[in-house]
Amino acid sequence: MLFRSTGRVEVVLAREPTGRIDIEIRDDGRGLPPGFDAEASASLGLRIARAMAKQLRGRFDLVAGNGVTVARLILPG
Repeated sequence: MLFRSTGRVEVVLAREPTGRIDIEIRDDGRGLPPGFDAEASASLGLRIARAMAKQLRGRFDLVAGNGVTVARLILPG
């Protein structure tokens, strides 16, 4: 496990005028390994996130780039 004395995790919750809810978590940590496929991952956390999104008729995305990893849960209004 890697511990850092610096870093940033941001959590943003927004409700769109359509009623849609966006939950976004941004992390500037180590990032995802090269070639990482979130859809094929056996990670328990990602499986839970995908299952929750499906159950709530939403969408879960995991995107990495520019030194930041973003996990996004989008729920319909």
